[in-house]
Amino acid sequence: MKPSSTIGAGPAAASLLRLIALVCLLGGFGGGAGAAELRGSTLSVGGKHVPLPRTSEATWRLLSEQRLELRSSASALDSVVVGAADDRTFRYLVVARTNQVPNAGGFGLAGDCRRADLHSAKIVSRDGSTVAVCTFVGHVLTAAPTDGDPAWAAALGAAELSGRTLPQAWLVVGVRIADADDLLDVRYYFNPDSLGSAVSVSAGDVLSPSDGIDAAKAKLVKILRAAEPSHDPKWLASAWSVVGVVGKPGRAAVIADLKAWAEGVHPIVYTGFKGRPIEDLALPAAWAHGPPIATADGIADLPGEVALWKTVSWRTLGSSLDAIVSYALTGGLGTAGGITVAGGFVNAMVYFMHEKAWETFGWKRSPGDLITPLPPAGIER
Repeated sequence: MKPSSTIGAGPAAASLLRLIALVCLLGGFGGGAGAAELRGSTLSVGGKHVPLPRTSEATWRLLSEQRLELRSSASALDSVVVGAADDRTFRYLVVARTNQVPNAGGFGLAGDCRRADLHSAKIVSRDGSTVAVCTFVGHVLTAAPTDGDPAWAAALGAAELSGRTLPQAWLVVGVRIADADDLLDVRYYFNPDSLGSAVSVSAGDVLSPSDGIDAAKAKLVKILRAAEPSHDPKWLASAWSVVGVVGKPGRAAVIADLKAWAEGVHPIVYTGFKGRPIEDLALPAAWAHGPPIATADGIADLPGEVALWKTVSWRTLGSSLDAIVSYALTGGLGTAGGITVAGGFVNAMVYFMHEKAWETFGWKRSPGDLITPLPPAGIER
């Protein structure tokens, strides 16, 4: 059966994918990594354990495994793709990337966690901790980009050889955990075409197009293209993009529930990141328990924004105290006001520069301060 995705874009590309897939199926896996082990609903690679969604309607199988040599000085990564398929289609794909050898200085977080064009993105990192976790919810197109992860291209070829279909686009939840030495980047891909009528694209989308919604979409597209001119037009035009969900309550409900799912998943991924057993930790189902659960978006502040808001909050408090003390000492409102305004401006500037200096030169730098880009698995923007 011919896959419904864009992986069959041309005869040459299709032939190349088939050749890569054949090598994978014969056990070569392109990079000789050979480190992955699939047991039930757990994928083990690089001494870490990745939880997989438990499914009774599909069977998990290893599709590809590649060694990624990063352009930076960071250690090489193993990239593994597994999929869960029934007789007709792949319902889930999971891409897991991790290091075999500790890397001094760490790998840092994904650039995705600092993007504003996804449905949600959040970074969790405690002060003084060497561990940083980022989660995000978005969508990707199935096609393999020329500069993409070779494991993804090989997995598409293996899927094509199996005769099962793939969707044009996937919903994706990314969980990336990093510390001073190691990295685990896991991306869960959900086939929106196989979620059932309760969460299909058209379910609940009862709002008629209006000038207000159309204007909001046009403005959003303009903002996203200005922020990222290289956005693939097909990526923005997808029914599951940030733009495609605007004014569509059915799709918005699906995304909201996926955000809630991401919140429940990353603690389990963190347990596996530390090499602890996760077989008894059930991975929650995304859409198995009634209506979707609405959750608030969590968009992480950039370091510069944190310093700015800390400056504003501190000066509001400090200036209030300055005004009270100045008035108590001088007894004049005009004199107290002048001292407060001048002192507040000077002190705010000095405090902001002090915060930025600590962000730049402080000796305790979080993995969240470092971004190590990985090759894309699908068209991600």
